[in-house]
Amino acid sequence: MIRFGLTYGLSLLCLICGATVNLGATAKPNVLFILVDDMGWGDLGANGGAGVPTPRMDRLAREGTRFTQFYVTSPICSPSRCGFITGQFPARWHITSYL
Repeated sequence: MIRFGLTYGLSLLCLICGATVNLGATAKPNVLFILVDDMGWGDLGANGGAGVPTPRMDRLAREGTRFTQFYVTSPICSPSRCGFITGQFPARWHITSYL
């Protein structure tokens, strides 16, 4: 009988501890992915570009997380966009060149 009570008590304690773990969880982060065709690395003001003013994007870069190393599935825009949107290689969708 003591063994049953001990097992029951420990199980209840584990449930209570597990239920309170998520009480202090933070909100999910907002993710913004901007997809632009034919834009170079240095075209944004945040990356040193001065040709076109991009104050809103510069502010997003300044206040958010910047990913500075990334890879694409193709060096041209259409297959890269297909790869990002579908999560598959562009050749699977027969998109290997410009549309």
